[in-house]
Amino acid sequence: MLKQKLGAFCKTNPALNKLIFEPYAQHCEKKTQAAKAERLYDLADKEKCLADCVRERGTNFWFLLEQGHNNIGDIAIGLAEQRFYDQNFPQYPKHYVYEEVYNKYKEDFKCLIAPEDVIILRGGGSIGNTYRHEALREEIISKYRDNLIISMPQTMSFPNSKSGKRGRKAAQKAYAKCKQLLLVAREERSYQDMLDTFPKNNVLLAPDIVMSLSPDLPERKREGIILCLRADWEKSLSEAEHTELKRICARFSSVTPTDMYAAEEFIPSMERKRVLNEKLLQFASAQLVVTDRLHGMVLSAITGTPCIALPNYNHKVIETYKWLKDLPYITFCSDISETEQLIPSMLAQKECKWNNDFAKPYFAKIVEYIEENMK
Repeated sequence: MLKQKLGAFCKTNPALNKLIFEPYAQHCEKKTQAAKAERLYDLADKEKCLADCVRERGTNFWFLLEQGHNNIGDIAIGLAEQRFYDQNFPQYPKHYVYEEVYNKYKEDFKCLIAPEDVIILRGGGSIGNTYRHEALREEIISKYRDNLIISMPQTMSFPNSKSGKRGRKAAQKAYAKCKQLLLVAREERSYQDMLDTFPKNNVLLAPDIVMSLSPDLPERKREGIILCLRADWEKSLSEAEHTELKRICARFSSVTPTDMYAAEEFIPSMERKRVLNEKLLQFASAQLVVTDRLHGMVLSAITGTPCIALPNYNHKVIETYKWLKDLPYITFCSDISETEQLIPSMLAQKECKWNNDFAKPYFAKIVEYIEENMK
């Protein structure tokens, strides 16, 4: 109630809105998120939260920013990273720690993580001050500056604003403290940006880690078009464009709208494979996917499903598409007006086979770096 009254009072005065309402709204959002995390992750139960964090002898691997929310792209990243490290470093104990659990019990982790341990920071699109994860990432890198830290394939996006420039400088300062930090960019633009911004750090280029997957799915009859579009702040398409896209697609086949979120609010680790497999099977049952989501495009690729990819608010979809541009069944268009001409040829695609051999040398460089720098 207070927030609504304050918002109404400050609405007509930009200075008051910036000085009073925006900070208060951010404060309220933080309290809401903290209460939600407390509920979803059972943060009050310390014994339960740290049950899988018993350090074993020798080098341990710590995954400190694991996500439990229902974004299927993030679920796919988490599972792909787990598979990657299980395959390449099977002999080492591994501890997967939800971001919220680490944030709550960070002082306990100071006693658990040894200097010889390896810290893994999950991939995705969270390097930058666009997401709240960046502050915690910088804190971990500064606190464990003597450890080997691997930041898995990421898109980097600091806004070109005063706050964005401040955020970039803060990250540059924090990252420079860790001499063994490896930053992996998941597309060329972020790679060049990381090289320029973090000259004191090691930087590699590799595709999104989900491209390391080759799911073995049963043959299914393909029918219809899946329309998988963003409805959040990252979208660049208007509601009118959403409606027009649906109209265009419906001219050629039945249309099934979907998104990249599971029905459940919280996805525990033992349920991740089920949730991802359901989405993979849905995509593998379609004749065509039309999407502005990065992992909508990537899941289409790995399931051999024809896909028309559209842009989002930043560069991550078009830049990630460059890894996939040689696949005849994946295409990108910058404007929805192009889709009407593309759909017939995409529906006619046959024998769409996923082959990730192009990605393997890039992922091998991550393994090589870890092996060369482990204590």
